[in-house]
Amino acid sequence: MIILKIIGFILLAVLAVILLLLLMPLSVEFSFIGEELKYKIRYSFLNFYDSEGKGIILMLMKKKSAESDKKPDSADIKPEKRRKSEAADDSDEKKAVKESQSGDDAAEQMDNTENAAADKASENTENKKNKEKDSEEKKTLGDRVDFFMKLWSCAKRPVRKIFKGFHISKVYIDFLVADEDAYKCAMRYGQVCALTYNLLAQFSQLFSVKYKTVDIQCGFGKEKSRWDGSFNIWFLPVTAVISGAWFLITYIFRVYLPGKSADKRTRKSAQKQKTQPEGGM
Repeated sequence: MIILKIIGFILLAVLAVILLLLLMPLSVEFSFIGEELKYKIRYSFLNFYDSEGKGIILMLMKKKSAESDKKPDSADIKPEKRRKSEAADDSDEKKAVKESQSGDDAAEQMDNTENAAADKASENTENKKNKEKDSEEKKTLGDRVDFFMKLWSCAKRPVRKIFKGFHISKVYIDFLVADEDAYKCAMRYGQVCALTYNLLAQFSQLFSVKYKTVDIQCGFGKEKSRWDGSFNIWFLPVTAVISGAWFLITYIFRVYLPGKSADKRTRKSAQKQKTQPEGGM
């Protein structure tokens, strides 16, 4: 009983740690202001990678490079050790030649048996391929389309939940569309506005978005445009786990179990149709 309690406590501790890791947010900070790119990838309070060359990933890469530098090169090996190793290699080669000469006869016998086994295996594989082709031909295009439609009906809500789990906040957009020609500037300004606001509307439908500033200006007579922007994204891994479990449960009760019951019914009906003519006679 004590051992079972210890195992139970260990399992609870592992589950608690996994749950804690799933509840920690994965975040990305991105900014491009004044033609200076900055970004930072974090998991909770841990810095994975950023534009300043800091983070856990870079530390691991540096450790690997340092370990590879510590390994001795072939030039560092002493000449005496090289001679010994070369002599050992020569003796190994001679032994290998003798073994190969003695094993030629046995190899011929093994080749005959292997060819016979290969012929049998090829026949079996051909029979399996023919059976698979017959089963694939039975599946029509309509059945596949129906299956994918059922699969999408089970997956669309969990997928939507995953998209909504991406929280985009502090969206800052400050664009200046500049051109010396007033007509070209006005045309570019209209195109940029249409593209930007349509994309933001689509993003608002797919993700959870909070805006800070969205400002697009038209700079008549100016030579240089400005494309400043920044945003933060965070996502909880537990959202993906919940959505995956939701999809599996929906698929089992909507597609898998009804499909199994339908297959049993078709098999029973087929057996009845085979037995009815014999009973009538």
